[in-house]
Amino acid sequence: MRVLIIGAGVGGLTLAHGLHKAGIEFLVIERQVDKTENLARPALEVERSAVGRLELHEVLLEGLDSVSCDLVQWGRTFVRYEQLTDGLLRAYFSDGTWEACHLLVGADGPESPVRRQYMPDLDRMDLGIHAIAGRYILEDERIQNLPIELISGALNNIAPSGKGWMFTSAWGSGQSSHYIVWAYVVPIKDSAPVLDQMPGFDLRDHVLHNIEEWSPKLSEVVEGNDMSTIKCLPLRTMPNLKPWKPSNITLLGDAIHNMTPIGGMGANTALRDAEVLTRCLVDVAAGRLELIEAVTHYEAEMRA
Repeated sequence: MRVLIIGAGVGGLTLAHGLHKAGIEFLVIERQVDKTENLARPALEVERSAVGRLELHEVLLEGLDSVSCDLVQWGRTFVRYEQLTDGLLRAYFSDGTWEACHLLVGADGPESPVRRQYMPDLDRMDLGIHAIAGRYILEDERIQNLPIELISGALNNIAPSGKGWMFTSAWGSGQSSHYIVWAYVVPIKDSAPVLDQMPGFDLRDHVLHNIEEWSPKLSEVVEGNDMSTIKCLPLRTMPNLKPWKPSNITLLGDAIHNMTPIGGMGANTALRDAEVLTRCLVDVAAGRLELIEAVTHYEAEMRA
């Protein structure tokens, strides 16, 4: 059995580790040119766990690289797949290459190209909310000037009167700098009509204008933001999933049950999906289940 994983995010890499441990052949394909590009979700997400998403991603990559540098291939963009007559599936890439597999796993994020072909009628719901998010690097002199509530690591929800609300949380360990994740959240009807098209400096100024009567320390964080991280995110989520006919294609993490990053559960859900799918595929390798049976069990538990 050969498993082809599209996407080298947290979910795809966790699945790869599980398959490697079980001795199941796999290959991870990622469209980003190399692992130095940011594969994590935008700055808004804060995980309810003891490790940050960026740090976990670094560890997962290092673990696979220590086995073989060929297990994750970079700079190959998935285009489409086709079913072959012998039960195999062939995936095609934008560079003209292709890979054959017994199971194709779309772990390629909320805009999943695998999902678009496999389930063209399934799309995310727009919640009518914008979140402007960024990261404020916590250098020593900055830490001394901020209240403990902003640097303790606690998740702070700030909802004064008026439009919009804000949350902040300090984070950082491993190879990543310590930083404050912040987000200003506002209904689209109360925000600028082209907010999601604004460059970073304009987004920062928009937030500063809207929080000018709030604590000056919040304005200090926004004003000193690392401008390369500031983004506007239209918040979307996946509708309730109804069962579908299983096949030798399946989806994992944000590719199938994408949720807003505010809840901080995106990576945790992808980790759970990867564990469940690994367990089901181990049963296939051991001869206890046929492949489609295993996918059926996985998708039922994933939707639960």
